Amino acid sequence: MSAGNQLAHATGPGLPELLTLANLVILGIFLFFLTRKGVVSFFEGRAVSIKDRLVNSKKELAEIEKKIGETQSQLADFEGLKRKMIEDVRREALALSDKIVADAERAAKQVLVEARLAAEQEAREAIDAIREKLIAEALNNVRDQLARDPAIREKMHESMIENFTSQIQGSL
Repeated sequence: MSAGNQLAHATGPGLPELLTLANLVILGIFLFFLTRKGVVSFFEGRAVSIKDRLVNSKKELAEIEKKIGETQSQLADFEGLKRKMIEDVRREALALSDKIVADAERAAKQVLVEARLAAEQEAREAIDAIREKLIAEALNNVRDQLARDPAIREKMHESMIENFTSQIQGSL
C-alpha cells in the first residue's frame, strides 16, 4: 500500500474532516492566487467607478443646488416685482379716484354757481318788472290825482314828481 492509501484508510477521530478541511484550504489558496488579480482589479475598478459616480453626483448636486438658488432668487425678485406692481396699481387707483372726486366736486360747484347766478338773474328780472309796474302805477295815480284836482299848483306837481322819482331811485 502506498502512503496515500494508508492515509486514506487510516481512521481516527476527525481525520476525514481534517483532510477535507485541508483540501478546501489548499483549493482556497489556489483559487485566491489564480483570481487575485482579477478580483483586485474588479474591486479597484468598482471602487474607481463608485468614486467617479460620487464625484459626478456631487457635481450634479452642486449644479442643481445652484439652479435652485437661482430659481429661488428669481422667485423672490418676481414676488418683489409683484408687490411693487400691486402697490403701483393701488396708488394709481387712489389717484384716479381722487381725481374723479375732485372733478365731480368742481362740476357740482360749477352747477351751484350757475344755478345761483340764474336764480339771481331771475330775481333781478322779477324785481325790475315789479319796479317798472310800481312806477307805472304810481305815475298813473299821480296823473289821476292831478287830473281830478285842478287846484294843485304847478310847483306842487313838480315837487311831488321829484320826491316820487327820488324815492323810487333810492329804493333801487
